[in-house]
Formats: sequence, structure tokens, C-alpha cells
Amino acid sequence: MVFVDNKGGYMLVYSAQSQIVLDTIAKEDIYYVKRRYITEKYGEVAAVMLQAYDWFVIEMMKRVHKPDGAEYPVWNDIDKKYLYIGNDAKLLTLQVPNNELILFDNHGWERVLQMNYVGINREDERIFDNMLESRGISTGSEVFLSPYYPAEKQKIIKSWSRIFNVTPENATRCATWKIENTWIKKINR
Repeated sequence: MVFVDNKGGYMLVYSAQSQIVLDTIAKEDIYYVKRRYITEKYGEVAAVMLQAYDWFVIEMMKRVHKPDGAEYPVWNDIDKKYLYIGNDAKLLTLQVPNNELILFDNHGWERVLQMNYVGINREDERIFDNMLESRGISTGSEVFLSPYYPAEKQKIIKSWSRIFNVTPENATRCATWKIENTWIKKINR
């Protein structure tokens, strides 16, 4: 939901956050994601996750000003029905200024996380995946693990920016560099 008031445009978004995040916001009025949070959360697979996250950080920096305290984005959803809320998490309803967030497509983001090609549409993805398979490559991540496919790797990476080809009406996810206390409109426990 996008709305405008006399101060500019805002969007209501939803974020699932743990109690430690809420405690940080209560104490410091702001929360930033640090690299070590990701490595602690994902353990052995953190290196793979960080490849995708690092790419996202570079792209987000081109579109949204990165404050000094931020290292990685805070993930949010446009529609709370798509948000996974773990047992230790709370649902936050945030009112975020439009210039503080970046919209993107979740299907495409999932493909980025898997190191796969993001197509113009699903048929384009199927064609690319079939081309890889015809060469004995089962997934895009195999391209990244091998030194033998530099052209394919570049084509995959170049395709990733398609996740940002969305509007507020068709975006499914968004990211911010932070959560400010003033953005929190509601906390569901």
C-alpha cells in the first residue's frame, strides 16, 4: 500500500524481527544488519548467501543511500501473508519513506540466492535452464563453482538486476538499510 502525505510518499511494509532486534531499536532508536549476523545465522552456507547478499548490497547502494551504520539490508514484505514469522519473531508493521526502500520480486530473488539466471519471464528461465542442462550443468550454482563457464556466469549475474523491474503494484518484497523506531506503527506478538 502506497500513500502520500504532506511530507512525501510512504509505503506500509512488514518485517519479521526477533526480540533482540526490538531491544536494539528500543535502546538505540535504530537497527542495522551487520555482516556477522548473517555469518552467525547461516553458518556453513553463509559464504554462498553472502555472494548473493554482496551483489544485492552493491545494487541497493546504486538506488538507495546507504547510511554509515548499515552493512546489509533489512528484508521486508509488501504483503504480510508472504512473510515467514518464526517462533522467536514479531511482526512489525512499518511506515517507510519511499526514498528509504527498494522494491524487488521475490521469485527473482530466490533465483539469485540459488545462483540461477533471472529471466524476462518464466519461459526465458526455462530456456536458459535447458541450455545449461544440455551442457551437463544442472544448476546455475554449478556455473559459479567451476572455472569453465565464465560467459554463462556473466550472463547469470547480468540477469539478476531484473529483480528490480517492478512497481509498487507488482513488487512482493522490499529492503531497507535500517529500521527506525519512528517507522514502527504496530508490533504483533
